[in-house]
Amino acid sequence: MTSIEEIARTLQAVTPMVGPESMAGTIPPIYEFLRRHGPMLCTDIVFVPESSSPSVLLAKRNNEAVAPGDWWMFGGRVDKGCDYMATARGKARSEIGLDVEVSPRDIIGFGTTIFAPNTLEETVRDYTVATAQLCLARQVPLTEQAMAKLKPADGHEAAWRTFEPSELDASMHPYVLNAAVHAMNRFYGKPRVAKEIKPEVSSILGNPRDFIPLSYDGCYDG
Repeated sequence: MTSIEEIARTLQAVTPMVGPESMAGTIPPIYEFLRRHGPMLCTDIVFVPESSSPSVLLAKRNNEAVAPGDWWMFGGRVDKGCDYMATARGKARSEIGLDVEVSPRDIIGFGTTIFAPNTLEETVRDYTVATAQLCLARQVPLTEQAMAKLKPADGHEAAWRTFEPSELDASMHPYVLNAAVHAMNRFYGKPRVAKEIKPEVSSILGNPRDFIPLSYDGCYDG
């Protein structure tokens, strides 16, 4: 059995190779170690198309990522510098090709997800992955020209679609359902969105273990 002293010696040997502060572009073995033994800090954006009726834009996860086959928002890990907004902007650009500005005023909530080992993943893992997400929502125009350019990448298949409230399904991850509904509520109002949601979806909403609603009112703007 590996002793604490052996683990300590190994980590001490790795530290000079990694550097004192470097976290951006973490090499795969260290990335795997980090997510095996602790939660990953992430940020997600729910895109709500500008329209007369509410909907959200989701992409399907591929087999190289956690939650393979699931419909999900766009986002990713926040590096050690913890610049949530810069991460959200960069992920929107790299994952779906949307160039959007985001600010603390776009925050809608804080979510947590835990992914058990999944045999559908290309690299099968024997540990859970836990993430904590700061979730934002942005309303965006989806013209035919813009839609033709949307090509999901970095964990997503080339499959994306919009979901109206009635199309949300109880099989979707609770974090995704909560984030999608709160995003549509922000732009279309809760009464309108609520009347279109299936009862089995409504019963999943509201658990703070999955999603804690948040908003930023600018009270510290000076």
